[in-house]
Amino acid sequence: MEFLEVSEIIKIHKALINIFGGLHGIRDTSLLESAMAYPQLAYSIGMERDAHMIAAFYCYHLIKNHPFIDGNKRIGSFAMIDFLKINGFQVTLTNNEVVDLAIKTATSNLTERQIQKILKRKSR
Repeated sequence: MEFLEVSEIIKIHKALINIFGGLHGIRDTSLLESAMAYPQLAYSIGMERDAHMIAAFYCYHLIKNHPFIDGNKRIGSFAMIDFLKINGFQVTLTNNEVVDLAIKTATSNLTERQIQKILKRKSR
């Protein structure tokens, strides 16, 4: 299984802010590193092996940790989809579904497990 790197997420975040607007910068490096480390740790200790759940971890923790000044829902959503794609999945979520998922995650209306279930239905 291939995992995402902190440096890659920082570059992608910058590009997303340039495209869609918002404020550049990291609010808390430790929270960013924590959000990025959790999926790989969960996998490496055998806590979780399902790629959809690992993708859900990226989404959930990047959004909930709020490590960037702006664009946390965007980068959490992007990381979730990118992780699945680099691991051989085709994601069929619509833009509206991605936005809805990100907002519900940010407002504590979706859990990691619920995100996983959505991803299982919307990817192959």
